[in-house]
Amino acid sequence: MILHSHRKSVAFRTPDVADPLMPEWVSWFYGSENPVWPIRAVLGLPPPGDPEEARYLRVMSAPDACRIGELRPVTIRPGDVS
Repeated sequence: MILHSHRKSVAFRTPDVADPLMPEWVSWFYGSENPVWPIRAVLGLPPPGDPEEARYLRVMSAPDACRIGELRPVTIRPGDVS
């Protein structure tokens, strides 16, 4: 999930990559002018490895909105802390 501003946000799932802020490929993407919708969409996805996951994911070239080109303060929260 990247909150670019209060009017632009994206959520995406990407295969394992070296830099999650500059992905080449994503397997799921949702962007909106309202941050509520990408949050709801990503929370509705099955967890990685779930049998239902394949119904929702298709590998595609990452849209530009998934990339942060310039250095900015960021916080990366792990998806699985178990």
